[in-house]
Amino acid sequence: MSLITYWLSHSNRNKGDKIKNLIDSVGELVTQARMNSYESVYFSIPLGELELDIPWSAINDDGRQVSGKVGFSSTRQFLEQQVEGVFNGYSACVAHSQENHIEIWVEKLGLYHIIKPVADDFCRQTLAVRGDASTTSLRDYAERIKNLNYRRYIILYFGDYNIKGFGIPESVISRMRYGFKKKNVELIRCGLNKNQIVNLPPNPDGLKGKPKEKKRFRDKYGDNSYELNVLDPPELQRLVYDSLVEYTDMELLRLEKHAGKKDQEKFDDLQVEVEKFARDRAANYGLIVS
Repeated sequence: MSLITYWLSHSNRNKGDKIKNLIDSVGELVTQARMNSYESVYFSIPLGELELDIPWSAINDDGRQVSGKVGFSSTRQFLEQQVEGVFNGYSACVAHSQENHIEIWVEKLGLYHIIKPVADDFCRQTLAVRGDASTTSLRDYAERIKNLNYRRYIILYFGDYNIKGFGIPESVISRMRYGFKKKNVELIRCGLNKNQIVNLPPNPDGLKGKPKEKKRFRDKYGDNSYELNVLDPPELQRLVYDSLVEYTDMELLRLEKHAGKKDQEKFDDLQVEVEKFARDRAANYGLIVS
């Protein structure tokens, strides 16, 4: 990622309003960033030790559009565009032969991209419920499993250790069973659980909720609440991995990955053959001139 550092001091500027000077400084920075097409900009302004990381998308000016070039400069250019990568991107679903249908649901959208790579390695879907599971997301899940034939339908849930974090799984199961008539769905809470909060700092804001909810929570889970995102990303990924392993036939997964790799190699060989065939035939038709 490209970075540009601006150390802007108000001491060498004309006397005047500091806020105006700040705005002028930011304006200069944005102009330079646009001129040089930086992907990200980092600058420090000595006004309360302000430091900002600005993505290119936030300062890029998309108000003017330029149409794409119409037509191809040569038949060779068109052919190369068409045949390159015809069979690229194949990957086998390594979960289709498993006994269990598993999805990973996480309460916080910000943790989605930490969890997803682990779930992807098992060819399992990840859903961020974003604080609660909407009726739409539950309907979509019911549609996903409607025509499947698995022994178990399991949701591995990761959420906060607080009133809402425990309330969401209860709501999901109740609505799935009585609203969507899916009585074969299991939700397994994999984190945060009591054994995982031993060395974690409690939420400084305390326990939030109605008096009856707080009493119920304290009676069952204790006086403190904990946020899922206090776990270090590698620790959270390990927790997701271990949870998936528990409900996955790992030997079968290994065999499926091996078979998928072999198929991918065959597609790579086929890609070479298709490119050669297309170029040879195009040359015969006079579409490629050496």
